[in-house]
Amino acid sequence: AVRYRPFQKDLQLRQLQQYHFDSYTAGSDMKMNQVMPTEERFDFSIVDSIISYANKHNQRVFGHNLIWHSSTPEWVRIKATENPDWLLPFMRDYIYQYVGRYKGQVHGWDVINEGLNTKGAGFREDTIWYKIIGPKYIEKAFEFAHEADPDAVLFYNDFNIEAFGTSKNNFMRNMVKELKTNYDTPIDGVGLQSHFVLNNVSTEFVNNIA
Repeated sequence: AVRYRPFQKDLQLRQLQQYHFDSYTAGSDMKMNQVMPTEERFDFSIVDSIISYANKHNQRVFGHNLIWHSSTPEWVRIKATENPDWLLPFMRDYIYQYVGRYKGQVHGWDVINEGLNTKGAGFREDTIWYKIIGPKYIEKAFEFAHEADPDAVLFYNDFNIEAFGTSKNNFMRNMVKELKTNYDTPIDGVGLQSHFVLNNVSTEFVNNIA
């Protein structure tokens, strides 16, 4: 994962990335507060540059991310608090326009990022998305993303789920299973953020991936 502005200026970093990798993931440039910093105004300039770079060097682009509480702009929180009925249609239109713009150009998306508690079981309830829409915002976001680009690979992404059998890991797996089984939610994979310290990787990591 790289950030485009310093990446653009650093020839050595670009050469390393081109030599060792065939996939580009944006560190922060594709998050909501970057692509829609103010109401009714998208800014796709950097994302367009990322797509251009990837096409030039025959790389796929992975979209990180669509919905994340920490990158939700303050103007969205304010407007949703004033008019709760506005939030779900906004999320739909945002995903339709964003994912639709890059249909066939972005290989996959982290649709929901960190929708669960930091530690332990349960949803992260202190976000505007959960408070107003409830847990179904996760299901709906995947539906909207799939409708906008049926060929894109869609991920749920989180941290502290790397060790198999923990309460958060169990909750995550049960959530994904329920969404897929009961609601036919188009979740294609789970992203493990893996903020590892060297020599301190869970022995359950491989079992968890399996």
